Amino acid sequence: MEVLFSLLTLLGMGYAAFVGLRWMLKAGHASRSQEMPLSPTDLKVLEESAARLMSDLRAAADECVSRVQLVLAEAEHRIEVLESRRAAAPCPTSPSAFLPYTCEVINSSEPAADVARQSGLTTGEVELLRGLRRISAR
Repeated sequence: MEVLFSLLTLLGMGYAAFVGLRWMLKAGHASRSQEMPLSPTDLKVLEESAARLMSDLRAAADECVSRVQLVLAEAEHRIEVLESRRAAAPCPTSPSAFLPYTCEVINSSEPAADVARQSGLTTGEVELLRGLRRISAR
């Protein structure tokens, strides 16, 4: 009885596999016939779109590079100005000798916001340096 049941089960499974494969083949043929390949005009439009996108990317990259070069040139100019100021007015008594513009910042009578804008520091940093100078002078 068990052998007969096993044979019937195997036959049923084989038939189900056959029906499943046949259904998958029919579905594959139906979907293949429904798919329309791209026409030459579609391919041409895609090619033109890709070319426009690449040119836009190149333009954006060139703009970014020019911005970076401009900022770099400005930073180099600021460094030259600060180094020339440092050479013109050495400040041997300043404990913060690592800042080349400390003397000008501390000794300046201009408002802290103006000095901060010129030196690249924040207003708080300028006021802190001036306060430390006053404390060390006492």
